[in-house]
Amino acid sequence: MFLWFFISMAAHKVALVTGGGSGIGKAIALRLAQNGAKVAIASRNLARVERAAEEFRNRGLAALALPIDVTQKTDVERVITTIVSQWGALHILVNNAGISGLSMIDDPDDSKWFDIVETNLNGLFLVTKAVLRHMPEQAGGRVINISSVLGKFGVPGYTAYCTTKHGMIGFTRALALEVVGRGITVNTICPGWVDTEMATLGIKETAVLQGMTPEEFKAQAIAAVPIQRFLEANEVAELVAYIASDAASGSTGQAINLCGGQTIVPSVSTHRIKNIIVSAHTIIVRNPATLETVAELPVAQATDVAAAVGRARVAQAAWQTTSFTERAGLLYRLRDLLLDEGDRLADLLTAETGRPRAEVYGNELFYLCDAIGSWAKRSADYLQPEKIRPHFPLLKTKKVVSAYAPRGVIGIISAWNFPLTITLGEALPALMAGNSVVIKPSELTPLSAIFGADIALRAGFPENLVQVVVGYGATGDALVDHADMIAFTGSVETGKQVMRRAADRLIPVSLELGGKDPMVVLKDADLDRAVGACVWGALMNCGQICTSIERVYVEAPIYEQFVDKVVKRVRAIRQGQSRDEVDVGSMTSEAQLKKVAAQVDEAVANGAKALTGGRRNPSLAGYYYEPTVLVDVNHSMAVMSEETFGPVIPIIKVDDVDEALRLANDSRYGLSGSIFSRDKAAAWRLADGLQCGSVSINDSLVSFIVADAPMGGCKDSGFGYRHGAEGIRKFCQQKTVVIDRFGLKEEFPWYPATEKKAKQIRHLLNLLCHSGLSHKWRALRGLMRS
Repeated sequence: MFLWFFISMAAHKVALVTGGGSGIGKAIALRLAQNGAKVAIASRNLARVERAAEEFRNRGLAALALPIDVTQKTDVERVITTIVSQWGALHILVNNAGISGLSMIDDPDDSKWFDIVETNLNGLFLVTKAVLRHMPEQAGGRVINISSVLGKFGVPGYTAYCTTKHGMIGFTRALALEVVGRGITVNTICPGWVDTEMATLGIKETAVLQGMTPEEFKAQAIAAVPIQRFLEANEVAELVAYIASDAASGSTGQAINLCGGQTIVPSVSTHRIKNIIVSAHTIIVRNPATLETVAELPVAQATDVAAAVGRARVAQAAWQTTSFTERAGLLYRLRDLLLDEGDRLADLLTAETGRPRAEVYGNELFYLCDAIGSWAKRSADYLQPEKIRPHFPLLKTKKVVSAYAPRGVIGIISAWNFPLTITLGEALPALMAGNSVVIKPSELTPLSAIFGADIALRAGFPENLVQVVVGYGATGDALVDHADMIAFTGSVETGKQVMRRAADRLIPVSLELGGKDPMVVLKDADLDRAVGACVWGALMNCGQICTSIERVYVEAPIYEQFVDKVVKRVRAIRQGQSRDEVDVGSMTSEAQLKKVAAQVDEAVANGAKALTGGRRNPSLAGYYYEPTVLVDVNHSMAVMSEETFGPVIPIIKVDDVDEALRLANDSRYGLSGSIFSRDKAAAWRLADGLQCGSVSINDSLVSFIVADAPMGGCKDSGFGYRHGAEGIRKFCQQKTVVIDRFGLKEEFPWYPATEKKAKQIRHLLNLLCHSGLSHKWRALRGLMRS
């Protein structure tokens, strides 16, 4: 009763609450109005404050809704003038307007920094200055600023926000001294986590950053608060109501924490968030199908990468001592989690790649489930020490074993087209071989790698065994500078740069580079199957696959029929956003779309015909290029000689198998190819002649997803293998151990070296190695005499 008496003295006072349309601001405005104050609710969002004011008035409370941009002096003056002209004065000011956002100090774009500072500090100054001119002296004037506990300790990536909230505390203390003689108090409240709409959005954004669900991140945040819950907005409002009352006249210049004890818990500000290293600039991840921003991630610098590799090295030392059975058990747990979270994974991959959900389930998830099973079952056999029987008789006294030891820290630099398949596809065998991995995903699609690292941790893999460093080329360079091996998937040009940099340290590399894969359709082929395989093999993932069909050679007798069927099938393809029932989604980047368009335009300008497609899809807003069929093309055109990586099917008529083989091999690439024929023997002969790492007969794209067979390329498509025994052995240092079997005191070749011993060795070599019987006989007699 005593406290209520003093708080109720807000009656007949006039209050202004900026940022009052929702959340904390609305709760404060409501509490002051309930205590009898006339409350002006101001915000950039006029609709929100009008709804709030109407709600207040319906409850019999005095409220006024006003639009305001606190960064504009004229706007501020207009609002203050309106309030004073209507209600006569201003007694209480609550500065709640503010914005947040990720803003690294080294970000080349300064706009976000200035926006945050402009709103949170300059806006604070402009509104407070204008209000103080109308705040009566010795009348219990109150200025209450809503800061944050982040104004008292830093959080990486939020330098601008933390700076402004700390600056607000300094502003409060200095201003309190300036106006104390006028009977005006100035205080700041520093809330921690408050359960508001803004907090929910922040949780979602940070959860993406950490590779967690919003529920998981919220649970983690609550666990860090001693009272084990978030505050409610009305709890902040109650404290503001007290500070606004006459009962709080003795409090000024204070920064009061309201955080559930959060600030009394020791806190370490770090540049590492779970398995993600953060620093410096930021990367904006956009949905290529909608162009909406999906996430903003900090970029790892060279020092962050070095630290990640250092942690990975420590984790690997313990990991290499585990058994294959233990490792396989964790892989199976990882597979279960992938299946349990299939919908979340599909949402994530469609958001960052623009692909249809059916593709995610039918390709990425299908492949990973198979690959996990293969590596879990077969890794031990692939890496079983091999007993070697020396063929030379004199070495039969030795026992020889070839074993496989982990290399250490594997750096995985992956591409954007299959961001989870490519990344985990290399990480799984590396881990089964006893290595740790540090992953540098493409800057276009980093979220799925973060998801993969997080789910590996939740599956039970040791901390720091799987880490992610997000960044551009410099981040990849730093990984090459510190890892023990690099597994790279990407363009030919970047692959060459990786190899040159790795050569300076003499570390091994595996390069899976571009492709320009041919499809040869012989006249006896099952035409319908060939057409279906062609369209799927060329357009799946919008053609953005290194093993996509990018060149089609069809024997003359069936050429016209084949083309007609392909065009009909392509025209029936449904293109659109992943949430719709579509066959083909968007391309992943504007740059890749422009590259595809340039190749098609150049071909058409030089005589090719686009029978369907041939342009950017005008009815869709994202990076959509229409599935395209080209004829009358030749090898002088870029679309037939350079990797396209897009939804384009160029078809050439050939006279016979020999011409098809010659044209198929007329490429600097050699990744894979496909052949269609009912004559299996003829198909085998053609497969032998194709210059590539893998061939599919009467099928397409399947060579990539067979996790038990090696898959790699030749020529400019790189070297090193994915899958099979070679796919895991590349992550190992082969070690040969030779053991003496009999324990003789001396070996014949040992010192001292004598003329007699030299003659004996010569006779022995002739006896054992010379093919002539007379030489063997003379050698035997020589040995007997010596």
